[in-house]
Amino acid sequence: MPTKGTVIIYATGGTIAGAAPSSTSTAMYQSGALRVDELIRGLPELEHVAEITSQQICNLGSPDLNSEILISLSQQIERDLMDDSVSGVVVTHGTDTIEETAFFLDLTIKSDKPVVLVGSMRPASSLSPDGPMNLLEAVRLASCKDAKGRGTMIVLNDRICSARFTTKINANRVDAFKAGDQGYLGTFENSMPNFFYPPMPRKVCQRSTSYADIQNSRLSYSQSPSDAEQKALS
Repeated sequence: MPTKGTVIIYATGGTIAGAAPSSTSTAMYQSGALRVDELIRGLPELEHVAEITSQQICNLGSPDLNSEILISLSQQIERDLMDDSVSGVVVTHGTDTIEETAFFLDLTIKSDKPVVLVGSMRPASSLSPDGPMNLLEAVRLASCKDAKGRGTMIVLNDRICSARFTTKINANRVDAFKAGDQGYLGTFENSMPNFFYPPMPRKVCQRSTSYADIQNSRLSYSQSPSDAEQKALS
């Protein structure tokens, strides 16, 4: 019988680890209320998929994750994926910024092993949480040989999503993410990954080694009429 590979779960918080006073509350809840060991303990099916190890990176809502955390996470993942016994990694994450983190990791991690981000739209305390199935499917994807060479992926609502082409379009529905014209990479059937396309070549950026190396870029928002136009008219 083949030996199961190891999948490392890095927990950062978010709705997937959220809890509310009521099982029917899907909006008023505390993000990152549960630790990763509690999530794993509540999903015994994981032990049939892979050898699971875990690290609690932080326990925050995703808007509170800063560049320092993301750089450290990228470096940690790169180091851990050098271990031949590790098949892939999963990052539990809040959905508000999950695509930004996925894109960052896709640009900075050179390993061809699967890196999978997973979240949920309902907290763990919900009457019908989507997090457990999402997490199971994410671990299956991270341990799948066909997932190699596909860069960083996002798992939500039975879909395998590209880090580059996926965005959140709704804050309240379980079906909250869309992939636009490019489409999804695949879906899950009976919680098993099914890809639509073979892996494609990807580009990896030169990675900064510390937070101090990162330079902030100013983003300017504009509207019609712009401030400059208003000043000219005054």
